[in-house]
This record gives sequence, C-alpha cells and structure tokens, in this order.
Amino acid sequence: MFQIRRIHDDVLPVNQAALNACGAILLKQIPTATVKEMDRIREALRNPVAGRFKAVVLVAEQGRQVRGFAVLLHEPDLAFTYLDFICAAPEKTSGGLGGALYQRCREEAQALKSQALFFEVLPDHPAWCPDGDTLQQNRARLRFYERWGARPVIHTRWDDGIAEEAPKQGAQDLASKYSTARPMTYLCCDLLGRAQAPERAVARQMLRAVLTRRYEREVSIDARGVISASLRDDYLQLRPYRYTTAKPVRPIADLPGPMPMVVAQGHEKHWVHDRGYYEAPVRIASILEEVMPSGLVHVVPARPWPDLHLRRVHDRDYVQFLADLATSLGQRSIYADVFPPRKRRDPPKDPLVSLGWFCSDSFTPLSAAAIHAARHAVDCALTAADQLVHGHHAAYALVRPPGHHAESRLFGGYCYYNNSAIAAAYLRTKVGRVAILDIDYHHGNGQQEIFYSTTDVLTVSIHGDPIDNYPYYAGFAEETGSGPGKGFNLNIPLPSGSTAEQWRKDGLLPALARVREFAPSVLVLAAGLDTAKADPTGTFSQIAADFHKAGAEIGALALPTLIVQEGGYRTRTLGKNALALLRGFAEGSALVMP
Repeated sequence: MFQIRRIHDDVLPVNQAALNACGAILLKQIPTATVKEMDRIREALRNPVAGRFKAVVLVAEQGRQVRGFAVLLHEPDLAFTYLDFICAAPEKTSGGLGGALYQRCREEAQALKSQALFFEVLPDHPAWCPDGDTLQQNRARLRFYERWGARPVIHTRWDDGIAEEAPKQGAQDLASKYSTARPMTYLCCDLLGRAQAPERAVARQMLRAVLTRRYEREVSIDARGVISASLRDDYLQLRPYRYTTAKPVRPIADLPGPMPMVVAQGHEKHWVHDRGYYEAPVRIASILEEVMPSGLVHVVPARPWPDLHLRRVHDRDYVQFLADLATSLGQRSIYADVFPPRKRRDPPKDPLVSLGWFCSDSFTPLSAAAIHAARHAVDCALTAADQLVHGHHAAYALVRPPGHHAESRLFGGYCYYNNSAIAAAYLRTKVGRVAILDIDYHHGNGQQEIFYSTTDVLTVSIHGDPIDNYPYYAGFAEETGSGPGKGFNLNIPLPSGSTAEQWRKDGLLPALARVREFAPSVLVLAAGLDTAKADPTGTFSQIAADFHKAGAEIGALALPTLIVQEGGYRTRTLGKNALALLRGFAEGSALVMP
C-alpha cells in the first residue's frame, strides 16, 4: 500500500529526502528534464507567496520509499491549476498509482478553488506521432484522462492541426515565425466536475499564463499573444470524447483538513470549581465547536510517549514528585501554602512542604486529575510535533491544561508540564534549530528558564509587562539569556491596555524579525489567546480579525509550525479567535487560499 502526502517545504529532513527521490524519478522518466527543474520546485516551496504560481508537491510513498510524485502550479488570480509533472518510478508504472496521484491532483486543485486543471499530453494523431508504439502509448494516456472528463482544448492556434486533422501549414508557419521549439503537445483541460468551462476572456489569460510559465524561452511574447487571442469561442471548448463515452465525471472527494489536530482526551476530569479559576474544560469544547466544521483540520489520535521526553526539560525529581502524587492524592485537590527557601540541596520530606518546593504560586492546585490531564497534554503535543517530523507543514495540539509557565522544576499559572518546551526539545533532536514564539498574554517564563543558556532554541515572548502582570518575576526586556545562550531569549513586554495595533507593531513584527534572523528549521507557536478583548486574565483588546492577521503573518514565515494551545479564557469568543488564528496561518503559509 502507498500513501500520498503533500510536501510544504524543503526544510524537514524527511521532505529533503523525498524531494531528492522525486528528482531521481524525474530525470529517469523524462529525458528532457534537468536538475534545474527540481531546483525551481524547491525555490517555489521556499517562497510560497513569491511569483505568480504557487507550487504544490505531492509524493506517493510506500513506507519511506517514494514511488511517484506530482507537481501542481496554482495561479490564484485566474483561479486555475497547471499540472507540471506527474511521474511514477520506472518499476511502479501500474497498480493504480497513476490514477491515485491524478485523483489527488484533482482534489488539491478543487481545494484551491480552481476553475480548471490544465496539463499537456503528447498527440494521438499519426501525422504528429509517426512511431506506432509511441502513438499507442499516447492514445492510452488520453484514454486514461478521458475517464475523468479531461480532454484536449480545441479551436485555438495551440492545437491548430493537432486535435482533429493533420498539421496545417498555418501552424507550421506560426512555429517557424514565433518560436524556436513549438510545443508539439495537446493542452488538456479537466473542468473538475464543473458544468461550465471558463469564458473566453478568462480562458485567454489562462492560455497565455501557461505558455509564459512553461515555454517562456521557447515561445516568443508575440506568439503567446497570437495563440491566446486565437480562442474565439464564448467558452473554452474541449474535444469530444474519443475513447470513452461521455458520462458523469467522477466526483471529487473532500480532502482531509490540511492541518493535523491532536485533541486532549479525558481532560474534563480536571475541573476546579473554585470561584475565579478560569482554566475549565469548556475551553476545549468552545474551540472544537468552531474549528471542527471549518475544514482546516483533521483529528489525529494521541499516542503515549515515554517519560524520557519530560526529563529532557524537567528535572528528574520534579517528574517523580508529580508521578507519585498522581497515585496518592485520590480525589483530593491540594494547594501550596508553605514556600521554603530553595537554597538547600534536597526538597523537604513532608509532602505538603514539598508542594511549595515545586510550586511558584498559591492558586494552582495539584490533584490526580490535573496531573493525568497534564501528562496526556504532553502526549498530544509530542504526537503533533511528530506530524511535522513526518512531513506535515503544520500541526495543532489542542490541549489543556496549558504548559508555558511550567519551569524545569516548578509548576504554576495553571501549568504542570511545559508542553511547548517538551515538543521543542523533541523537534531539536530531529530537525535542528527550533524557535518558540509565545503570544500568550502572560510571559512564557517556563520556556525562558528551560532554554535560557542554549543556542539552538530561540525563545521569544510577547506579553503584558510583568511589572503588573503574572508571573511578575520574569519577562523583562533585559532578560536575554545567559552564558552561550546570551541573545537567544527575547522578551517583548507591552504596557497593560495596549491596542491590537500596538501589539502587532511593537510586539509581533519585531518578534517575527528575530525569528527570521535566527533561521530555525521549525517554529513552535505557544498560542495563548488571552490577549482577546474582555479576557478575564488580560488587558489587551484583540478581536477575531486581529488573530487572523497575526496568524497570516506568522504563516508567512513559511516554517513548519507546531501550534500548541496555551491560554485563552473568555469562552464566548475563544473558539472564534482560535479559528481566526488557524485560518490566518493556513492562508499566510499557503495551506489554503484566502
């Protein structure tokens, strides 16, 4: 069995290996192809919003072996897609691979809201293809595409003398006058199940765009104008069915959402009913209510991960302390009320005093349910991170409790294990340099403390000034790292009551500039949404449109991104704000079209 996935970047090692395999298949299967073709594709992936066409690369894999691939070029202004390449490995040219790849191309084009999918096929007329064996191959290929309703475009100078008759002198004159190598192909069109073909004015622009993209050097500007202007029918016309009978075109299935989402399970048992405790189960429900129908995500179940991943960022005795309490507390919830000095080497023996030894505040309770929910949140974050390692461009860990206030040996601020930091440590072992961007209203003191002396994890936090906001003791601008990590921690504290535009101008834009300068392989977005207007824990005023804009600008970094849910406590708007952030990110990173 093989699976088809989309490659969004050439940063992750798994994607680099797949693109190298695609290049080898391309050079072996298409004699006229060159290494520059794959270089061009890589450049398009690096700069998804640069240039007229946006590249979509699909690979069919069996295990870790690439069996085939396809490259689509999407033109968003004219709303069409061009199939640049579709190739299978020499030993895998049958068995349904070609059909599966082409069907996936149609689905991607449909998801991009394309009016039509264009591609080129060698002609099936003997005058243009005198070799008998090649002619039969060409006919078989055109028969294959007719099954989806795709056929050659007719009544243009592109196909003059190709589609229905032997070559006419006019076509040969046009070739000799305007080009050095007239493309001896049919331009085929798949209407993707639409009943109406593009109308003349738009279709002409589409033809010209394809000629410019595919034959910029071979076909002159004048010839492109002549060929595109030769389309005189009111609508683009396709050749009548030749090898199959006209029949309803195969329906296009809805693609799964482009972003895997791993959702916390069993977190509902962690429910503190105390007045003023805002970290409640309804937070997850309110986000799911908005995000699930959007088509942006598809749910991936969490899998269990060993404790060694926790111990990469949390002290061993802290991890053991929480594990022991998870089995001994029963139904009780306890709060720290004694905070001993931490100058002594070992924590106190008394469990209640030890509670204060490992805690940073007096309002975060410990219970078995809280610890189990926090441990499952870690599994969710690592499962989502692993989606990036295996080639996804983005993944969303929808978890509670949050984690960004948890330090290497302290819990607090509703946080027990630092989900974002644990995921970043894992990604560091797989792909190299990692940046953590924390946009929660409250400073991400956990990530700062954990990575404060490291150079391969950049920590950036935009937050309310700790002079009058939690956590009070960390998050000041002068905290930039220590030792070799000096300069690898950036705090951007903003005054209480800052507007959305101030947050963007003075916070987000400098943060993104620092991330670009650092040039990480992967971004971890600690997505706190408590910067929202009327959030009970913050003083900022962002609304859904502001989260959308922020998501788009973060997505435009074009980095593989793990989004980890942190804060956000105004549940009336939390779901809408989460959806706005995800949609903005997907549009900014070209996962979906605006």
